[in-house]
Formats: sequence, structure tokens, C-alpha cells
Amino acid sequence: MKILITGFEPFGENEKNISQEVLQYIDDSLNGVAIVKRVLPVVFNECIEIVTSLIDKGKPDAVICLGQRASYDGIAIERIAINLMDSKNADNNGFAPKDEVIAKNGEIAYFSTLPIKQIFDKINSLGIVSKISNTAGLYVCNNLMYGVLHHISANKLPIVSGFIHLPSFGKMELNSVIEAVNSAIIEIIIHIRK
Repeated sequence: MKILITGFEPFGENEKNISQEVLQYIDDSLNGVAIVKRVLPVVFNECIEIVTSLIDKGKPDAVICLGQRASYDGIAIERIAINLMDSKNADNNGFAPKDEVIAKNGEIAYFSTLPIKQIFDKINSLGIVSKISNTAGLYVCNNLMYGVLHHISANKLPIVSGFIHLPSFGKMELNSVIEAVNSAIIEIIIHIRK
């Protein structure tokens, strides 16, 4: 079994991105499962191309995408991604899309195929602030979540995937964020093995 987990480089005025930082603390193997880690550019569509290429080459059983969400103080497990890019903030290549679809032949939206309720219950049981979020926004995080789920759906791949937003630095102890991500990985492994 193999799990691909991604984080993002810094963007905007952020000197660091907690999703990139957390990847450094995730073991290369967990419960006998190989963990492949990749830091992505905060660039619309390029991030999708990188991950779908990694999926096609590496054939993971699950893809967990991590990102940073400054507007929340806890862990946000995303439920849904929509087929839209619309942002006043440019990505790291200077692109700020306005009401553009991600995939012309794609569904309006895709739901996460991760066991989001089980992940939430586990993280919550550890006393770590968390929630199930019903919007991944319209920036690069939603773009990536949608693009990966669309690729998996369109190609009928036996892969579960979804997105988890992490709070920015200073809003939660780093050890708690790492524990939450490790717990999510374990819940996903349990789900796949059933």
C-alpha cells in the first residue's frame, strides 16, 4: 500500500507554509504503508498536473492534500471541491482567475472520498480543534482538490482522495498539527484495509 501526501510552498506574504513544514515530520512509512511526500507550487493547474502525474506513475492507494488556511484556528477536513477558480489574490505565478472552470468536461463538484467523519472523530477525540468544512475556497487548494478528484473519477482509479486545511503558524501547536495529520493517515489506512 502507498499513500501520496502533498503540501504547498509559501505564498502571498507568508514566509513559510505549515503544510510544507508538517511534511518534514511525517515518516516515510506508517503502519507498514509507504508514504510519498511532495511539496507543490502554489500555482493554479500546475499543482494538479504534478499530482496527477505522480498518481499515474506511482499508483498510490490514497492521495491526501494539505494546505494552509489562515482564517481558521484548527484542522479543517474538506468535504467538497467545486469546478471554479475565482480569486482576487494571484498565485505564485501572478495568475488571478475570474470565474473560470477548472475542467470543462468535469462535474460541478466532487466530494472527498476520504473517510472524513472518521478522521474528524479521531482528531476531535485527541482534543485537537477540528471541523468538517463545506468549502475549500476558490483558490489553489480547491483547484488541487477538484483536479485530483476529477482525474481519479474520469479514469476510474481505485484511489481515495481529499483535502485537509491546516491552521497557519501560531494558531495551534505544531505538534498538535502533526498529530492530527498522522491520525488522519492512520484512519485512511484503516478505511482502505477494510
